[in-house]
Amino acid sequence: MQSAISLGSVIIPRRCSRWSGCMAVARGGRGVWQLLEVVGVYGSCSRWSGCMAVARGGRIRCMAVARGGRIRYWRRGIRMWVFGYGSLLWYTDFPYDEAIPGCVHGYSRRFWQLSPDHRGTPQKPGRTVTLVADESGSCWGLAYKLRDSQIHNTIEYLDVREKAGYVRQEIDFYPDDGSSPFSLHAYLAAAHSNPYFTGPVDNDVIIQTILTARGPSGTNLEYALRLADCVRRMAPHIRDEHLFAIEKKLLEKCRALNVHDQVLSDLGIAVGVHSTVEDETDQRQ
Repeated sequence: MQSAISLGSVIIPRRCSRWSGCMAVARGGRGVWQLLEVVGVYGSCSRWSGCMAVARGGRIRCMAVARGGRIRYWRRGIRMWVFGYGSLLWYTDFPYDEAIPGCVHGYSRRFWQLSPDHRGTPQKPGRTVTLVADESGSCWGLAYKLRDSQIHNTIEYLDVREKAGYVRQEIDFYPDDGSSPFSLHAYLAAAHSNPYFTGPVDNDVIIQTILTARGPSGTNLEYALRLADCVRRMAPHIRDEHLFAIEKKLLEKCRALNVHDQVLSDLGIAVGVHSTVEDETDQRQ
């Protein structure tokens, strides 16, 4: 690490939350810059010929630094990507330049994360999806290329949006068009020190929670049905067994309990007395 820093002098090392080798450096007597985290693949730096880069896992990475409490990303056009596999599929609410469909391998999408802030409350949390390690698993979603000029603001926004138990992690993404895979950031439920991660749970428990939970962002039923609808429309070649099994059971319950939720109308789902669950399932295959 020390040999990788060509400008400034190394001062007291401070541990980084993402990488134990992270250090603080001084540059040209203008103050201290604290290296924070790896943010993208390193290339020629357009802002500073002495751009600090380090090798990590056999790959060269460009580093982010902070000054005055604000994160600075050294290279313009750094190509920072974020993976959307839950509500980010239909509710982005941040600027991005490109969205690419594809999969991450070694993970599966599961309703194993409680939501005390968006689709539920602290007293009655809802359920949202997370990625769980699964050697034979795969999860389809969209890779969003963040707008370069808004990287800092977007990451701050997403960190707050996903604050209830989620952590940002770098994983590999495989585009649907067969082009080369690349690294991006995904928000996953922390498996440790996370009171909202339930781990494996019976689908009936998930169904009951989704049917009754509501939070500032809307009903939990809306979240689950919109997610299933997005995956089916955007990726008809994908069979997400867990997601679609939850959807099917939810529609059964909606019909049996005569549930009225705006999302049913929005998605054109009829669950009245003249419809059957089989009809709805067939229409949505």
